[in-house]
Amino acid sequence: MIAAGGIVILCLIVLVGSYLMPFTVKITDEEIVVDDLGDTPTVYRFKTIDHCETGNMLVGSETYSVLVIELKNGDREIIGVAPAVSKEVLRQTLGQRGVNVLTRSDTLSERALEDENGDPYSHSTGIRKEGK
Repeated sequence: MIAAGGIVILCLIVLVGSYLMPFTVKITDEEIVVDDLGDTPTVYRFKTIDHCETGNMLVGSETYSVLVIELKNGDREIIGVAPAVSKEVLRQTLGQRGVNVLTRSDTLSERALEDENGDPYSHSTGIRKEGK
């Protein structure tokens, strides 16, 4: 009985710990690697990325900085950006590696992403090309 209780507590600690563990994003010379410290890292090679977008996303009542990766096959991936990471440094880092980075002037929501028509330069989405 005690051993079973210990195993249950250990399993709960592992589950809660894995849920609270942060994920890391690493930008190399050829790819963006997202590692959530529990699964196999997700790799986005720059040659498969159409463009990236920096902006803000509303989650509940909080607004967070995000990086949206638009892949050439049309898939979109959203990655949260820590407050300590400068959006300008992120744009420059990706730009130096040949990735076109756009800036969204609107605040994203899950609903807004579902309603987009797929045109990354659409005026209705609030996306603008960097420098314009």
